[in-house]
Amino acid sequence: MMWLPKDERRLLAGYYSLIGDIGTEKVYRLGDLARLLRFRGHKASIPEYGDAVASSQESGGVDPMKREAVEYIQASKRIQKANNLLAKRDLIQVTPHQHEPDVVVIRLSVDGYDLGRRYSNVLESSGLCFQEYRNHWMWLIVAFFGGAFGAKLIEWIGTLVK
Repeated sequence: MMWLPKDERRLLAGYYSLIGDIGTEKVYRLGDLARLLRFRGHKASIPEYGDAVASSQESGGVDPMKREAVEYIQASKRIQKANNLLAKRDLIQVTPHQHEPDVVVIRLSVDGYDLGRRYSNVLESSGLCFQEYRNHWMWLIVAFFGGAFGAKLIEWIGTLVK
């Protein structure tokens, strides 16, 4: 398993929560998927493309491009980039919609499903992070300061006991 960049992790965890099965295709607007990029965004309920009632209620009846055009474009670019990287890693399969430019068809692969399941669970996600960075140089510095602090603490307790 691997530790992916933040946008890819959040999208994959969100796809796991939204799609929930291997090989099932779901269709979403890029603007709606932008909610997955927020912290714990995979818990958000995102309407599938064609769910006119749900998408008009979520946006207050206003098209996202009219409401916040700059944020919408930036989020769409982030999602497209993350989707392309996830597809190159064979974690998802992305197909653009035939007629709508900002609509994509998403399908999880077996590896994408497993990794999305692990990213959507906090304990397993932190375990993946530790597994990736357990041999990082930062731990040498943390151990040095921890040892120095421990030595001072023992010295201080020794003076209190006397």
